[in-house]
Amino acid sequence: STLTFVGIITLITPYKIIEEARFLPISAKHRLFIWDYSIQKITQKPFIGWGHGASRNFVDENFIEYEGHRLSVFPTHPHNNIVQILLENGIVGLFIYLALLCKYLFCWNKAFLQYQSNKRLKNIRSAGFACFWTCLIISMISFNMWQNWFLCSYLWVALMLYFVTKQVLLPRIIHNDSLEKDL
Repeated sequence: STLTFVGIITLITPYKIIEEARFLPISAKHRLFIWDYSIQKITQKPFIGWGHGASRNFVDENFIEYEGHRLSVFPTHPHNNIVQILLENGIVGLFIYLALLCKYLFCWNKAFLQYQSNKRLKNIRSAGFACFWTCLIISMISFNMWQNWFLCSYLWVALMLYFVTKQVLLPRIIHNDSLEKDL
């Protein structure tokens, strides 16, 4: 789906999308112009990208006048983690990123396979997947991927889920303690 997104965005100009989707807020329309500029830069160095953190170097002085708004072609980052990884680290970096995401998902799922009959653990497993997808979706439309507070948010969610599963619930299940006592 990631490569499909990149493929589609290279074929469709922001103006074509905006014509069909007038209901989009100006911030969404602006992102389309940013992504278009980013894709142009990606096509110049598709395999290894421009270098980690290079997004900051692409602050463009050009502006687009659209519906009475003056929009920067590229403010400071692409507002999309996949586009940012492709821009900075190319296809190689994207492959590594996607491999790490898949590894996380497989490990998270594997940790719960032996406890499929426990409803509370199924709920925690589902909550973990929900947190993962929420963070991923937000990072696809919003923030710079390398912002410290955003990375710490990922880490905080992962640590909370780890603590709940490994430190609180699993020892009780292993020792056949009732999960109903303290929860």
